[in-house]
Amino acid sequence: MKYNYKVHNLEDGTCCRWIKFDIDEGHNVSSIEFLGGCQGNQKAISTLLQGVKAESIIDKLQHITCGTKRDSCSSELCKGLKEAISLVDGKSNEKEIQN
Repeated sequence: MKYNYKVHNLEDGTCCRWIKFDIDEGHNVSSIEFLGGCQGNQKAISTLLQGVKAESIIDKLQHITCGTKRDSCSSELCKGLKEAISLVDGKSNEKEIQN
């Protein structure tokens, strides 16, 4: 399933505006794409997380900050993954989903 997550925490300076990724029924993540932000770091994150379970990504990255900001592109990815897991498991009716 393709999922587009709109970053909501722009006031804290998160550079990324959208995060796109695929997640399957087993919560394996692939094709992560960040729109906005530091391209080199985001390409590295996307490559390293290819095929990793969403829960593992969340456990490792949800509390990452960027400099003095309270948030980061990585922590925003975790928020999007949590939403996508709810959709995959049939627990939500979010409209940002694409089949």
